[in-house]
Amino acid sequence: MKTIKKLWSKYRGNLREIALYIASSVLSTAFDWAVYLLMLYVCGLGVQASYSIGKVSSGVLNFAINNFVVFCRGAGLGLIKRGVGYALTVVFSLIVGNLVMLGFTMYAGLGEELAKLITDVLCFFVNYFLQKVFVFNRR
Repeated sequence: MKTIKKLWSKYRGNLREIALYIASSVLSTAFDWAVYLLMLYVCGLGVQASYSIGKVSSGVLNFAINNFVVFCRGAGLGLIKRGVGYALTVVFSLIVGNLVMLGFTMYAGLGEELAKLITDVLCFFVNYFLQKVFVFNRR
């Protein structure tokens, strides 16, 4: 029982952070999908443009939530540095996501919605790692 209590106290903060990250991601993803579908079907933009506009829009929302709520970093002097780091993460994710979307839609024959769902799930794990290690770290 002592071992379980030690493990719980050691990783309790990480579980809270992960739960908040998941909630932040779900909210940002819903916003991303809304913008993506709006651009694709209402505005008539192509898949790549719709995907990019959705990602950039939800990225701004996601940075604010992750900075102030998930990783509790606040608005101190490092805000600009974290903002630049996050922007680089978004650019990396945007490039990789667009390539994956292109592969799924053009070469694998998947529909736009399914391709986006699979791409977003893959990017979720990569983005958590990049944000945790490179953007919101506590060095």
